Amino acid sequence: MNLREILARDVAVHVPAHSVSIMTRTNAGLATDARLIKRLVEASGLSGHIYYARRRNAYGLPARLGLRSRLLLGGRDETRINFFIQDVRQGWLGLAQRNVFVPNQEFCYPGSVGLLDRVDMVMCKSRHAEEIFRGLGASARYTGFTSDDRYDPAIARHRRKFLHVAGATKQKGTAPLLELWRAHPEWPELVAVVRHDWIDPARHGAANITLIGRRLSAAEVAVLQNECPVHICPSEAEGFGLALCEGLSCGAVVITTDGPPMNELIRPGHGILAAYRGTRPRTVGTGYFIDPAALEAAIEDIIAMGDAEVAAIGQRARRFYLEERAAFEDRFARVLADLH
Repeated sequence: MNLREILARDVAVHVPAHSVSIMTRTNAGLATDARLIKRLVEASGLSGHIYYARRRNAYGLPARLGLRSRLLLGGRDETRINFFIQDVRQGWLGLAQRNVFVPNQEFCYPGSVGLLDRVDMVMCKSRHAEEIFRGLGASARYTGFTSDDRYDPAIARHRRKFLHVAGATKQKGTAPLLELWRAHPEWPELVAVVRHDWIDPARHGAANITLIGRRLSAAEVAVLQNECPVHICPSEAEGFGLALCEGLSCGAVVITTDGPPMNELIRPGHGILAAYRGTRPRTVGTGYFIDPAALEAAIEDIIAMGDAEVAAIGQRARRFYLEERAAFEDRFARVLADLH
């Protein structure tokens, strides 16, 4: 039996052909990006499949062999587009007609930067990313992005309850937020969902801080997102800002750092921005350290607001989310049409 026959029998049959292949890691945020892209790909009439890696540049050999076997067997046209989320995979570039990179600028490492001239398009989730990647000489195109719609009107709101969701990510401004909240025992309850080894309830907790250190299901997070009318996201950096966008979808008042791309999603009128006091490079992006005094003032402002004003900001937030979601879906449909 020759190599062509072996591949057809033992590999290709286990990896079905798809119009669109989406490469990502198992990180929750990246997996969400992949799932949202797959949904829109399939809504357009194409078929899509997500390939997961546990770490950067570590995709399963069987999957790659399966795609390569179809090349050998003359099946290159079956895979029209590769979408690379956060990391460009050199070994996969020749396995589709067109290649699209969907970066998070704060995690764009030299391996991916060095392959920018090999991709047909850099799909930019923010204007900030578009500026960065055009500056690097890439074929950058702004599309925006979106998140899951977490709104559930059946869940009752708790006016005096604030939410901070960091998960296992260390760039969400958790430390200055907890320090600030501990200094204000008169403030309402803060629910902080944080899975960090350095979080110690004795050191970081307080009577008005509820620390949740376990992994929550999406449904459990959604309950908190809808219960809490104010979401505090003092992020140092975001590729897009899924947590911010989910807050908007719930009609919450979102407080975040006044640096890009956070201040593209959250703007005066439907959210609250707090100034930053310093920056640092993060690969090709920038990290913005929130000013604790500015964050304190923003929290005091929202505490002082009446219920009607908080509700009005939340309504504008939800309206902005729905408008931006529709705009992104339209831009993405045009990207697919152009790539054909």
